[in-house]
Amino acid sequence: MPFYQAFADDDGKTARNADLFFGPGEVIGFGERQADAQTLRTSMATHGVKEEEYAWYVRMREELSMRTSGFGMGVASGIFRSCRG
Repeated sequence: MPFYQAFADDDGKTARNADLFFGPGEVIGFGERQADAQTLRTSMATHGVKEEEYAWYVRMREELSMRTSGFGMGVASGIFRSCRG
């Protein structure tokens, strides 16, 4: 799971996300983001992500702690699969 996805449990072993698969790959992925800076820092350390590389993101969570989420469509992987021919 990516470092920015919110933990679904206290152990940090599962994430608050969902993926829709169709055929061989992901079509749409949804995920809640880490809501506060301290939890984000913990997740970054767990995943070996350098905080300096995402200083702007950590600062954003420090200044405005809020629950957000996002989604992505597997357009690139769909194009790849259709072009493999």
